[in-house]
Amino acid sequence: MGFPFIAYFGAVTDNATLLQISYDQCRLYRNALLLDGPTGKLWGHIYDDDTHEWVDKGIWATGQSTHGSHEKDRQFTAAQFSRR
Repeated sequence: MGFPFIAYFGAVTDNATLLQISYDQCRLYRNALLLDGPTGKLWGHIYDDDTHEWVDKGIWATGQSTHGSHEKDRQFTAAQFSRR
């Protein structure tokens, strides 16, 4: 998610346009990821826009490492960084 950085940078540089962009991106994330949770509306974790299905409705309670298809990507990336 880029909007926290954009908001911080906008605040530090006193840039109202960046603050508005950050707000808009956060609003769009919220509209796309909001689910009915056990205690009310909460943000879902992983949504696949290609299939229009939830991969993980874990309400941001799980990490990407719980999904095997992403594990290989992380191992490859970690191996790349360890060689540097």
